[in-house]
Amino acid sequence: MICSILLNLLLLKTYSLELSDFNFTGLARDSDNPYEGKIQSMKFWYNFNRSVPNVPSIGECEIPGCVIPTKPSMGDCYCYGDINNGSTTVLASDDGIKMKFDYDADYETRTAVIRFTCAKEEKVSLDYQNVMVTLNWEHPQGCPVKHKDPDDPSNPSDPNNPKNKKKLSFGSVMLIILSVLLVLYFAIGIPIMAFGLKKRGVEMIPFVFFWTAIPGLVVSGVKCIFQPCCNSARGFKEVS
Repeated sequence: MICSILLNLLLLKTYSLELSDFNFTGLARDSDNPYEGKIQSMKFWYNFNRSVPNVPSIGECEIPGCVIPTKPSMGDCYCYGDINNGSTTVLASDDGIKMKFDYDADYETRTAVIRFTCAKEEKVSLDYQNVMVTLNWEHPQGCPVKHKDPDDPSNPSDPNNPKNKKKLSFGSVMLIILSVLLVLYFAIGIPIMAFGLKKRGVEMIPFVFFWTAIPGLVVSGVKCIFQPCCNSARGFKEVS
């Protein structure tokens, strides 16, 4: 089992995506026509990697460089994120990007986080906290255009494409096979030992003495690797 897990880790393919692996064409709207959303009684406006500086419907919420301005039905406007103070990174799961912007207000820093992720259909939600808002923006263009895999250099950004679905590595297949064989070993062996050979307790485990001896054999083997001569008490003899 341990060897199978190690083999699985060695054979596991990893993909390192960059921003150039995504196609964001057409997502950014004109400054006077941003996206608009509403959560409960609060309206908010946003754009793709652009500020929301000039929108007639915002009125007094107009703040230069603001990434996500918000306006409750009753209350003051707040700005989250400054377009000139931000960063963009690829998500660790490789299923989209994360844009983070900080807006330095008079007494606090208000942060806007935009998680633009892969999905079949567009869906937007906003998580609101005291000094931070997180815009969860699901979109087909959040899917990478291609994976940096030498065996498959051009995967389309279609979630339904079989090439974009994760496949089991050779190590995963071997681990599954060995796990199934181990279950069958005990599922068949224990009844035979219990009912056929009338064994009880730990003796119902097939070849129990072999399994209980493995830890000691492993320890002895490790000692032999790091010591010139092995202790003969464990069954090894010095070579003269």
